[in-house]
Amino acid sequence: MSDKGIRDTDKLMAALGRRLNKVYGEAYQTAIANNKKALEKYAALTDEALKDLTPDERKLKREAFAGEIKRTDAVIKNIAAEIAGAGSTAANMIQGDTVSAYGINRKFMAGDITQQAGFDISWAMYDRNQLVVLVQEGQSPFTKIAYNNLGKDKKVVKRLQNQFIQGVLSGESQQKLARRIKIVTGQSSRQAKRVAQTERTRVQSQARAYTIHEANDIGVITDKEWRTRMIRSRDSHIYVNGEVVEDGELFSNGLEFPGDPNGPPEEVINCHCYLRSKVRRKAGKTLQDIARSDIIKLPDTHIGRSVGAKAKNYDILTPDGGIARFIEGTKIQNSQAFAGYGTRTSLHEGVAEGLLEELGGDAKYWIHAKGEASLEYEGESRKAEVHWFQNKDVGKHKFKVKEWLD
Repeated sequence: MSDKGIRDTDKLMAALGRRLNKVYGEAYQTAIANNKKALEKYAALTDEALKDLTPDERKLKREAFAGEIKRTDAVIKNIAAEIAGAGSTAANMIQGDTVSAYGINRKFMAGDITQQAGFDISWAMYDRNQLVVLVQEGQSPFTKIAYNNLGKDKKVVKRLQNQFIQGVLSGESQQKLARRIKIVTGQSSRQAKRVAQTERTRVQSQARAYTIHEANDIGVITDKEWRTRMIRSRDSHIYVNGEVVEDGELFSNGLEFPGDPNGPPEEVINCHCYLRSKVRRKAGKTLQDIARSDIIKLPDTHIGRSVGAKAKNYDILTPDGGIARFIEGTKIQNSQAFAGYGTRTSLHEGVAEGLLEELGGDAKYWIHAKGEASLEYEGESRKAEVHWFQNKDVGKHKFKVKEWLD
């Protein structure tokens, strides 16, 4: 039985499927309406319309017309443009919903590991702009090509030409020719849905795998389990159903997780499998003991680029009292929590209470963290060690440059 994260993602993708059907359906209707006269012209080659000609004369006339279609036909290009336009819209829809799928599965996996561990864990927090970066960074080359092809009309033109040539040579009616347009539209719609399913599996698996990796980084030893949904599943995926491996290890089918962008297309396209987590103990230690250390490694923080919506960025206080900003498109790297929740070092007396009063969040979850980053300050790019406070309920706050590194 699938978990809540998978069921919630199923609902998201079902709604996406309905929206894709609508987009391609509207493209088909528009193509028919805008090219009605041309279809009438094509349909003028039926047996009834050419009844005064001999069979050989009908054949020659149809072959000549088919040759004209193959060489150049503005009508086909117009229809192809409608379908390709639907493909561009579909690509944007899929990319938007896969970001939502990442968030759903990140939240589920964090909650699942927390429940298994039996105590609260301070997870890194990402806004939507940062999730966009995470999703795009994990795309494989063939996924990028698939997205690009949804908005291209060259392949659609070829399919339409083939369909219309067959229809003309067969002397089909206008209604039957319209059905051929629907065939090509349906092929494009199914292609979009394959891309959506492939991306859904990759994104939900990466969200879960990265969360498992984060748990291990902070000392909660967590393995990953392959689950096969038995929906048109490959033999190699059925074979690994229930297989458990350590974080960072490959499953016996050669993949790091379902939809692994480093895997071959035949192993990842249209895959429906998913990951589960398995928290385990170390001999002689409780999970709480494992999770507490002098320093906790934290995941990199992605600083998004301002495209459309404003990217998440922060004001950073410099030693001379100025304000710096993170350079967009970079990361806060080598991040560590060195005091506060989850570490052996407490925050200074009154710090958590002061942060609670000013910013909110549960006082016990505040941590003091540090990392290395590229900053923009007074028109220059500079490297710095940056310190800040963060809380799982309200995010990161009060950034300051501890030391310039250049």
